[in-house]
Amino acid sequence: MSSPVKNHPSGNETPNLTTGHRPLPIGWFALIVPVVIVLSVGLFQGEDFVKERSRLEATNAAQNHLTLGEIAVRKGDLQGAYSQFMTALEMDPDFGDAHLNLGILFQERGDYQKAAASYQKALRLSPSQSSQIYNNLGIVYEKMGRNEDAIATFNKALAKAGMNSITCRNIAESHKHRKDYRLAAAAYRAAIEHQPTLATTYRDMLQGAALSEKDSTALKGITKSLAEGIEEIDLSRYDALIFDRYTVADPTLAENYLDLSQAELKLGDTLSAYENLKKAIELQPGVSAAHNRLGILLARRGDYQSALHEFEEALRLDPSNDEASSNLRRCQTLL
Repeated sequence: MSSPVKNHPSGNETPNLTTGHRPLPIGWFALIVPVVIVLSVGLFQGEDFVKERSRLEATNAAQNHLTLGEIAVRKGDLQGAYSQFMTALEMDPDFGDAHLNLGILFQERGDYQKAAASYQKALRLSPSQSSQIYNNLGIVYEKMGRNEDAIATFNKALAKAGMNSITCRNIAESHKHRKDYRLAAAAYRAAIEHQPTLATTYRDMLQGAALSEKDSTALKGITKSLAEGIEEIDLSRYDALIFDRYTVADPTLAENYLDLSQAELKLGDTLSAYENLKKAIELQPGVSAAHNRLGILLARRGDYQSALHEFEEALRLDPSNDEASSNLRRCQTLL
């Protein structure tokens, strides 16, 4: 019986000694590897697309809940607003505007500890709104009795947005609470000096737009306008007269003059106190407290008849003003 004939490979073929199978020719790898790479890249890109779409959907939904919360605030539904803001943060925990609005809500409720925490988060997540946030946080610190922190925080607001009437007044109030009437008077004067005008209001609007504008062409135009400066004449198409009447009618300006006069009176500067009281009454003649204080100044100067008239006017405007009533009786005895 003859031995079986061994099957030797022919040509250049080399047997696979481990499996008995021939290895795949190199040409197949050249076809398969690119396909695998393409499929892998496509898979990862698909995952990124899904993640990005989910993120955008969450952001949009959070924005919708923020808007609903703001509507609820305007309606006076603070609990409903709180629920909407919290839902917005559940969908987007890094939503700075939601933290800011939540801080305002806590501040309105008098929960200053939570308000401060929310404002701190908003500062980190929404740096473009840092001036407003610092101003609000300063008010909260003042309410918490952290007077020095309040003043430092108000100064940060000024550093971010420049001098403005609202923050200067807040600084003045903080100094008044510390009974530092010299610094309080200086801050009240700064608040009066930086009362908004049509030009400064437009400038502030542009500065806010420059921080949030994404379109490069629009940003270039905004930056150019800010660099050239805003002049009242450039805004002639707006009714500056109505704007000026509106700002003068704003009671805050009269309050600044009234509080400045009080600080000056504490400092013994009765002449300046008198002049600023007159300005306050000129702006807001219907403020009982201003007439009462003017009556006190006039009585100190020995002009009891004029003082009597101011006390009577104070009582006419506010019959429940006990201080004016007492001053009136005292003044009558001196005539």
